[in-house]
Amino acid sequence: MNREYTMSDFRTVVDTLNKLVPGMQIATDIICGFPGETVKDFEQTIGLIKENKFSRVHISQFYPRPDHSGTPATRMKKSLAQQ
Repeated sequence: MNREYTMSDFRTVVDTLNKLVPGMQIATDIICGFPGETVKDFEQTIGLIKENKFSRVHISQFYPRPDHSGTPATRMKKSLAQQ
């Protein structure tokens, strides 16, 4: 999704917050089926969820929205999950 951070960066932030604020609850949003997502990518996401035991996880399926037709994702090849 062209994020400016890596999974390692994300882990560092979550680990730091958990260390500094014991008992903190962290929620996250995840988009599955983003164009170009592989089975390995999906499995890594599931691993991240299990590893962090987020208090809430909101999961949605990627779909190109007509009102955002100018975004690069609308022109990308579909992921394996979308085919």
